[in-house]
Amino acid sequence: MKHTLMTLAFIMLYGVAFCQDSEIESKLKGLSFQAIQNGRLIDYNILSKSKNKIVIIEFWETWCGACIEGMPHLKKLQDKYPNDLIVICVSSDGLNKSVDYINRTSYPFDFIFDESKKLSKTFPHSGIPFSIVIDKNGKIQAETRPSYIDENQINKMLFGNAMDVPVVKNFNPNDLDNKKNISLVLFELLNHELGERAYSKLTQSTNNKRIITGYQANAFIDTTETITEYITSRKSILQLYQFAYGDISENRFIYSDELNHIKSNTPNNLYTLNFKVSDLFGDFNTVLISQLNGALGLETERIRKDTTVLILKKIDINGNSIKLSNPQVGKSINSLISFQFFNVSGTRIDLNELVKLLADKTKKLVEHDIKVDLSYELDISMDKPTEDIDTWIEYFKKEGIHLSLEKSTIEFVRIKKAAHNIVYSAFGG
Repeated sequence: MKHTLMTLAFIMLYGVAFCQDSEIESKLKGLSFQAIQNGRLIDYNILSKSKNKIVIIEFWETWCGACIEGMPHLKKLQDKYPNDLIVICVSSDGLNKSVDYINRTSYPFDFIFDESKKLSKTFPHSGIPFSIVIDKNGKIQAETRPSYIDENQINKMLFGNAMDVPVVKNFNPNDLDNKKNISLVLFELLNHELGERAYSKLTQSTNNKRIITGYQANAFIDTTETITEYITSRKSILQLYQFAYGDISENRFIYSDELNHIKSNTPNNLYTLNFKVSDLFGDFNTVLISQLNGALGLETERIRKDTTVLILKKIDINGNSIKLSNPQVGKSINSLISFQFFNVSGTRIDLNELVKLLADKTKKLVEHDIKVDLSYELDISMDKPTEDIDTWIEYFKKEGIHLSLEKSTIEFVRIKKAAHNIVYSAFGG
């Protein structure tokens, strides 16, 4: 008796699982349709017609040029897989025009005329051509454009694999409010608020991206984008440009007296910046410079000039104030640089950062002539109330930092008002 009950229970469970509707059956259950055949409408059952076949439900209209262009492509697929594929074309606007087109072209498709748009309501879309692809098990594999469906995708389904094509989304104007979260460039420049502390954070993340290069089969590239985000507060305009140009020193910028406010640290000349960019849109620094120029009404350009410059020739690893950084130790920099002091400690300080620190101290342009790219652990504490550069050169030499004052041609950044931001008087004022 017990064995009989278990058998009956198994049969009942199997029957329930076996009778479970497929995805397409659940969507179309209870709906009736009419197909165009020999110029008139006849009853048409999508589920029975498409049983054990791959189905393409193609939304089209006679006035849609892209739809008409896609028909030969669908015919090639139908001819290639006559026993495994059925193409069902759905129109709802102008029965006579649809009949005329069908008679003139003789495409081997089933044509449904859905005047009440029952299928459009079942599969909402905001543009045509629009294709629903269903595998032999009744599972919806894609909502896409017809041109992305090729033999490779059909073969995937025939072997029980999923399609991989760009997906067409139903347009909703409310979604535009959320676009800023995935924008290629996010640039917000805000006024400094009193009490806001100095803060900077630079982060990078990766994101899988599909780039659509056209409306043809396989006209898309799967790649990875790098998204760089920089948040900083309590910064002058000049400090923002310093960062954008690669963290170069302040004395590499040339600008007229009328732009002296760009280095001011008064509250009304300080800013908070939130900047994010995908590398698919361009180089991080290049895009940031362009955004700053546009927002501030300025133009910047790199120029080269002959000048006197301090050259960092050599660094002595003395094991005390200067060591090679441990690659396992995180990055840190603490500095107190003024007329009298040069107090710097930290780890993972590279040559460019050291050059900038030296430029801040000496008020001179500093370059380095060291070929090996290393990072250092520094713990230097020096004081000397003098602006004499030779005195500081000797002071740094004792710590193992060898500097030489030489003539050189180096790069500067010139800042000026943008041409469109200059107002000329008609009376020559």
